[in-house]
Amino acid sequence: MSEREISISDALQGAALFTVLFESAKLLLSLYLSYAMSRYEFVYQGYTVIIVLALWVFYLSILFVLSAILLRAKIDRY
Repeated sequence: MSEREISISDALQGAALFTVLFESAKLLLSLYLSYAMSRYEFVYQGYTVIIVLALWVFYLSILFVLSAILLRAKIDRY
């Protein structure tokens, strides 16, 4: 992690990028789960909620790191 200060405008751009990625992931995950939920419930029964929650946390962590990497690349480039 860098100890450089990040300007407010760069932080807001990173937050906006994460928000767009978050909303996109939320939409895509809801579309996927509406299709696949019945299959998960059949196979995993009561553990379906735990599995879906674990996948959601995993995807959110990837999106957070991706937005931080893209913001850092933007700051280093410009």
